[in-house]
Amino acid sequence: MPLGPAAETNPVLLLALILAFGLATGGYWAITTQVWNPVDEVQHFGYVESIATGDGIPTVGRDLLSDDVMASLKGSTTTH
Repeated sequence: MPLGPAAETNPVLLLALILAFGLATGGYWAITTQVWNPVDEVQHFGYVESIATGDGIPTVGRDLLSDDVMASLKGSTTTH
């Protein structure tokens, strides 16, 4: 599939267009997505946080979310 004369003569232009599209898409996604979007995003964060702090893999029903995460969740205007 030919890219056209502009892309063939100026690969920097093509790279700039791809980068601009990626930034625009990512910006739109970051603005329109809820902070703790929906079902289990908080649990995903808690899982990673538990591993990162050296507590290991969390046990379902026993390990709880940190106070900082709970405060963020409760203070978010985008959660239900």
